[in-house]
Amino acid sequence: MTIANRVDHPQWAKHPLSLAALSEVISVSIYDRTLERDAIIDPEAILHWCGSLVRRTPGADTLELAHYSVKEYLEHLDVKAFPQYMAYKADLNRDSLELAKTCITYLCFDDFDIADIHDLHKLRSFMENYKFLRYCVLWWDKHAHVVEDDESMLELLQGFLNTDRTNQYLAWMSWMASIRAELLVVTKPDVTDTEVVRFSKFFPFTSPIIRPSAKSFAL
Repeated sequence: MTIANRVDHPQWAKHPLSLAALSEVISVSIYDRTLERDAIIDPEAILHWCGSLVRRTPGADTLELAHYSVKEYLEHLDVKAFPQYMAYKADLNRDSLELAKTCITYLCFDDFDIADIHDLHKLRSFMENYKFLRYCVLWWDKHAHVVEDDESMLELLQGFLNTDRTNQYLAWMSWMASIRAELLVVTKPDVTDTEVVRFSKFFPFTSPIIRPSAKSFAL
């Protein structure tokens, strides 16, 4: 997997990724079981390698394409004439598939196979030490929705959803409920416990495990 698949097409990301999160993304290979911290790339190296294509977003610790023409160039690369550049061509379905698989791989890390899925203090610790985690919790399914059947994707999902063997899927549901509740409180500070529970009904996969107390936990 080239850096181009992970970094050169930030327009496919559902939310801007911090440089620290991008560094983790690049270090992850599909089917990894843990975050290999020795493999995490120095964020400044990303700018060095991709400096002609991306730049720091002014006032933020994220990246953006250096110019609108970069997106047009990447989307219209003539890969028939230059097949060696196939990995660099921007392709929504292919890149969304790679992001979906990377997110699921990340969520399936052994690090997150925890017994107490409602331990919100542990979640805070995870969010501080695993910079790509919040993005994965919120957005992996959005990337997966645009993807057609893919054998490796289905294999990853089967492992993720197998609650008889691991707790990662249950942990994700709990974390999703907590983050959604937090986002509701941010937009409506006077939210009540009843409204938090009602909010969870918009997300059926979280409603079985959401707890009113989660709304007061700030991540």
